[in-house]
Amino acid sequence: MRLESLHADPIMELDWGKTARTAALTAALGVGALGAAKHFSHKPSPSQTSSRPSQKQPIEQPQQQSQQQSQQQSQQQPSEHPQRQSQSQLEQPPQNQLLPDVAITRKWNRIILHHSAGTSGSAEAFDRQHRQQGWDGLGYHFVIGNGRGMGDGELAVGHRWTAQKGGAHCKGHNHDSIGICLVGNFENAPPTPRQLETLRKLVAEIHGVLPDLPVMKHGDLGRTLCPGKHLVWP
Repeated sequence: MRLESLHADPIMELDWGKTARTAALTAALGVGALGAAKHFSHKPSPSQTSSRPSQKQPIEQPQQQSQQQSQQQSQQQPSEHPQRQSQSQLEQPPQNQLLPDVAITRKWNRIILHHSAGTSGSAEAFDRQHRQQGWDGLGYHFVIGNGRGMGDGELAVGHRWTAQKGGAHCKGHNHDSIGICLVGNFENAPPTPRQLETLRKLVAEIHGVLPDLPVMKHGDLGRTLCPGKHLVWP
């Protein structure tokens, strides 16, 4: 007889109707029937639980503790990805900011507006011209393009601003004046709307770090038509 066919109580499931045969079967099975019932049982009795110490508990408990410790460490240690994002956000200026973050180390007293007196040009072209004249590079601190040689309203930041050096754009006032040149001849035509938009924003940002700095035209400080009659400020 195969004991695997018997379930929770193999003796009670047999209905042979005779006490003698039942007693004989009980004697024949003996410990074997009880052993089968214990083997397929998933819930040990309270007596078995109390009398026999658990063999899994000493093994599982350290695993649970190690899992808890790893979870606590993962919660305490922030991920590296947000840190890289926050650092990159601190290093890069705001998207719409024109003025680069530069430590102001020079005493500035005014902003002077210029035009290039030509219909086209760029900061690179002016830099070459000024070097040919014996200057140490571009004489202006900022150049704003008109779409011919530079983008319309595009701002170029010269080395004189980033290095906080005096300009080469207005005789007698180069040492303490910030020079802004707009590409174009404003004796003949006005600046483009984008040039004026960039100019207003740039001056506003300069005033953010150098409050109350007056804005003047080149012709206010010397005998010149620069920056032309069509450049109206403010």
